[in-house]
Amino acid sequence: MLYHRDHPYALIPGPIELNGILDAFNALEADPAVDPLIWRSDDVLGWLYESYNNPKKKAHKDSDSKTEYDKVSLQSQVYTPRWVVQFLVDNSWANCTEMYPDSPIRAQYRIANAPDKQIRDAKPLTEIRLIDPACGSGNFLLYAFDLFYDLYLDQNESYGGRYAPESIPRLIIENNLHGIDLDDRAIQLALLELWIKPRLRSSKATIHRFNIVSSDFYLPGYEDARRYSTALYTRSPLSRRNWYRIAGQT
Repeated sequence: MLYHRDHPYALIPGPIELNGILDAFNALEADPAVDPLIWRSDDVLGWLYESYNNPKKKAHKDSDSKTEYDKVSLQSQVYTPRWVVQFLVDNSWANCTEMYPDSPIRAQYRIANAPDKQIRDAKPLTEIRLIDPACGSGNFLLYAFDLFYDLYLDQNESYGGRYAPESIPRLIIENNLHGIDLDDRAIQLALLELWIKPRLRSSKATIHRFNIVSSDFYLPGYEDARRYSTALYTRSPLSRRNWYRIAGQT
């Protein structure tokens, strides 16, 4: 139950939650201000997730409460419009244009101050990393996937690359795209979308590794740490020997 308030790791909505989601979808579809093409966008789940969190975000803001560790992701969550994503990602792959300044796909992307001559030594595309340190539901990574896909095809067509077309989606996910976020549910959505995205390019795409992780953790307080350490110490002779070693005893 991905949208269930009491089960953040569940994936299938229950009847009540599903009816609520369908009612919200239908209300949006009937809204003349909403472009119907939005449902075909690959980042629609992120947009919906922000809408889902808006009541909780407003309630936290109205409460004037201190933003503790478990409210940081809620307070800082902002859906990034696609035009902003395009501008930032297009201008983040300047390193590639510095390696391949004559690439014909330069015309497809708006790059500020793109170089006219080679500045960096060329290296395999699989060694180029793009990381979003606050990736949310993956809007930037989804757009970057398409950009990298074009880069791989360009390598094959213009620079003698030997990347098998059916393997390109897997290479992008496993080598080029990296992300991290505080929000577990946003990470779930990012993983889901990046699982679907390669299959739109190749139905045979098999992904063995995702480089998308959650940083939703915190250091325990002293009492919790003490209880945990004591439990380790008393559990087995091996643990006691480790305890003595750490404490500098024999």
